[in-house]
Amino acid sequence: MPGEDTNFEPDNGHDDYQTVEQGLVSCAESQSTGYRSGSPFPVTLISVDGQPVEKNTGNAYAVMQAAAAANGVGIRINDGFRTPQQQQYFYSCYVNCNCNSCNLAAAPGYSNHQSGTALDLNTANGSVLNWLNNNAARFGFRRTVPSEPWHWEYFGGGPGGGPCSAPPPCDRSAGGFTFSCDGSQSGMACVNVNEPSDSNTWNDNFFCSTRDFGMRWSYAGPIAGMDCANVAESSESNPAIWADNFLCTPQQSPWKFSWSSAGPIAGKNCVHWNETADPNSWHDNYLCTENVGTFTNGGFTFTTAGAGGRANCVNVNEPSDPDTWSDNFFCTPNDYGMQWSYAGPISGMACTNVAESAEAQPQMWADNFLCVPQSAPIRFHWSSAGPIAGLPCVRWFEHAETSATWIDNWLCVELRGVVIDDLRLSEEVAPPVFSEPDIQEPVTQVPGAPVAPGEVTSMQLESRGCTAAPSLLPVLLGAWLLRRRRH
Repeated sequence: MPGEDTNFEPDNGHDDYQTVEQGLVSCAESQSTGYRSGSPFPVTLISVDGQPVEKNTGNAYAVMQAAAAANGVGIRINDGFRTPQQQQYFYSCYVNCNCNSCNLAAAPGYSNHQSGTALDLNTANGSVLNWLNNNAARFGFRRTVPSEPWHWEYFGGGPGGGPCSAPPPCDRSAGGFTFSCDGSQSGMACVNVNEPSDSNTWNDNFFCSTRDFGMRWSYAGPIAGMDCANVAESSESNPAIWADNFLCTPQQSPWKFSWSSAGPIAGKNCVHWNETADPNSWHDNYLCTENVGTFTNGGFTFTTAGAGGRANCVNVNEPSDPDTWSDNFFCTPNDYGMQWSYAGPISGMACTNVAESAEAQPQMWADNFLCVPQSAPIRFHWSSAGPIAGLPCVRWFEHAETSATWIDNWLCVELRGVVIDDLRLSEEVAPPVFSEPDIQEPVTQVPGAPVAPGEVTSMQLESRGCTAAPSLLPVLLGAWLLRRRRH
């Protein structure tokens, strides 16, 4: 409600000149989560005067700013939309009275700045405040906090128009992903998201990512062995043609996809799939992404948010890397005596170099090693070029890492020789099951393709009297642990 919010006090020493950003508008849209009285909702943002602003508010403000400029008055935005983290800062300043002049501020989730309709303007300049008092209402803006002359809110109405009021193009981006209705995007990894049975020009539509992590598209059902999100529109004239369309990611993908036919999903990065040639209710369809920070295969886990109660973990930190490696851990299903070193290999242990030669400062990682005792039944293998064929592997990926090359870094597990004699495994113990990620070039994919010549399937291996190593690994590791306990 108007008046419940409190806001940022402008820097009075800098209100007498125009900033470089003043009057600049970017109509590139981004999706975020707004809050009104503690309740989240999706909000579309543009940039005005270098500040994020809710789209309708930004258009109305730009029209008002142009009218003021015609009268010789230069209005600018000092503060617009706020994230929960930004609002927490102002709220802490108010509660602790140690910053922002102790200005009154609402708790996160209850500030009108988080609804996107509140703006803090440069009213320390007397001509600006005087102009707003006399004219702002004509443009849909009101001053809502008597003690704060800089705080103005948009309530709708006004003359309309604005620099970003035209129908938007069909290419939309959010969180490193882009939907394009007119071909693939240069410099991005793209998949053709075509439904051949839909006549509304879907053949040139692509979904793209700044990172190539193996996305695949299917218009014939989900792809086996991959994590797939159903991309459908029930309001289509023939909804059945879209019912079997899926966008898929490899197992252990750094991003999880969700589909919405009712607008963006609050709290996620959502990309509008807007095929303007399709009249069948695609205006509210969004593909949403969320970061994944835990990657597991057979009980071996890399996590970017602390051990989380898991046992048998080591902190795999490189103190010289500023990209938040301090809370990253690698965990194993059993205690193998694993140790981590960021100062070279550990004497007397079997150590694997964990490095990324394409880092901005590769020397930081050159002396990092993950080690196990020489007697351990496993050995680790590091790859900076994707998972190693034939070995179970775990992705190591930190979303805060600024070096994009970590997208293809994996730690793989090799089984060492273990003799099984007179051993019975409890049927109550369910050993972990390993899987091998299906990392391929991003191409349009229809499931059910035959196995390529020369490939050996697990069924063929078993028919020859042997089994793939990943399925034996947990059994033999259990055998090794039982032997240790007996001795």
